Amino acid sequence: MSIGAVTHHRTMADRFREVVRFLGVGLGATALDMLLFWGLVGILECNETAGYLIGFYTSVICRFFFDQRYTFRNDRANTAIQLRAYAAACTLTALIGIAAFHAALWAGFPPLAAKIASIPLVTASGYMLFRRVVFTRPR
Repeated sequence: MSIGAVTHHRTMADRFREVVRFLGVGLGATALDMLLFWGLVGILECNETAGYLIGFYTSVICRFFFDQRYTFRNDRANTAIQLRAYAAACTLTALIGIAAFHAALWAGFPPLAAKIASIPLVTASGYMLFRRVVFTRPR
């Protein structure tokens, strides 16, 4: 059973518009994430992993409502259930991102560049998880 099913046929144009909305919302969330990371790590000299996670989860919380109502247009579903599924999906993407971030640090990237290097993998995995698990639609 899907968590937030909407019944209508989707065309390629619908999918394209959804991906564009996802990337637009993601751009705003990424800007918030990067600003927090830079402030915590670059200015306040916090631990890099803690700065990564604080920025990531703050942007995720803000992003949930935009994804639910705007990106995936799925606001008729049970928000509490979707929020739990979203948190689980974001935890998985955070783990993927932390792994990519630390791999980039290990490869010699400075912290901000390592954070930027993790973004494409987090974006791709996030879209697939949000579309297939959190904001599902029947086929």
